[in-house]
Amino acid sequence: HQIEFTTPIVDSVEVLSKPHKIQLWVACDYLAIGNDEDFMRMPMGPLAAQEIADSLDCILPTAYMVDRINDVAQGAVDIFPFRPVGDRNMRPYTFHDSNNAINALFRSKGYHWGMFVSGLKKDIILTCRLKNDPRYRRNVAIYGWHHPDGHAQQPTFVRHGNFYVDYSHGVRLVSRTCTVDSKEMDIKEILESPTLYRLLSDEPLPIIPATYAGDEPWHFNK
Repeated sequence: HQIEFTTPIVDSVEVLSKPHKIQLWVACDYLAIGNDEDFMRMPMGPLAAQEIADSLDCILPTAYMVDRINDVAQGAVDIFPFRPVGDRNMRPYTFHDSNNAINALFRSKGYHWGMFVSGLKKDIILTCRLKNDPRYRRNVAIYGWHHPDGHAQQPTFVRHGNFYVDYSHGVRLVSRTCTVDSKEMDIKEILESPTLYRLLSDEPLPIIPATYAGDEPWHFNK
């Protein structure tokens, strides 16, 4: 699906000294396994998510992009959290229960597959906070899970290792090709650029590199 927005004017940021029209091509729902009749939105770690994104010439979003995607939602459901009991929220049966709850909320609202609906998942995102702090370079960043009033339940969080995944995590694929003022550009190159990154991020630094590829996975002592 194509989404479109105009960047705000920020006098202190050169690239935002005038508005720019941005077009993104975004998957309408989170990455799932199965088919339209029998599927599950599949939580996964960032290394697997990045490998899938790369294979499809896609990229993972920034928190700013997640908000812009949420802005164009055609509907909303409120978040459906599970209480953390031990490691239950990391178990596949909880992934399944969460997916069933989301589908029930879809049906209760009369929504259909293919609609942009907010409130489903937290996004695995790209952020400069992982790349610029050695404490977090083998971690995952998550953000989002918007309520119907538009506010995000989860601020950007970077303290889970990249092995961690729970039922609330989702993978939103975004085409690496976008347009800026009708000119085709590569989102990864934008996010890595010291001058252009603010078109698609509201963070203080570019994201270098704008990928989880090449990150070292966590290893546990035996």
